[in-house]
Amino acid sequence: MVIGTHARHLTPAEARDAIAGYMITNDVSVRDWQTDNPTGPLLAKGYDTHGPLGPWLVTTDEIDPADLELTTTLNGERRQRGRIADLIHSPAEIVSVLSGFCTLERGDVIACGTFAGTGWPTGRFLRPGDTVRVEIDGLGHIENPVVSEPAGAAP
Repeated sequence: MVIGTHARHLTPAEARDAIAGYMITNDVSVRDWQTDNPTGPLLAKGYDTHGPLGPWLVTTDEIDPADLELTTTLNGERRQRGRIADLIHSPAEIVSVLSGFCTLERGDVIACGTFAGTGWPTGRFLRPGDTVRVEIDGLGHIENPVVSEPAGAAP
């Protein structure tokens, strides 16, 4: 979701009104950074090419997030499928909690989590040559190739 206004200490009802719209993000993680580093959760999602967004922003007056279904495929094989309404916390609840922790500003992007099907439990992690496609009803899809970091890049 994308925040549309300055937001601090919001109730879930107020938080719903602070959301400008919705888009897709591929919330990519580097799993070895998550497990082998004390600051792993933060660093694992902060690589330069991680978190692609798109293909566009759909405003809140155009769509009800509870009606949306997310599907993720890896190399054409479905890995995830779930309804946004079935997430542990609704988008408004997430914004409400975050606004109690930090000030949210117009344009901030918040990922809502994901469904079962990531490679973590099975040890099947993304590899160069893989293609990940994330699709949400009414929001479109994004498709991203997995590539190695260029040779000689600083660690």
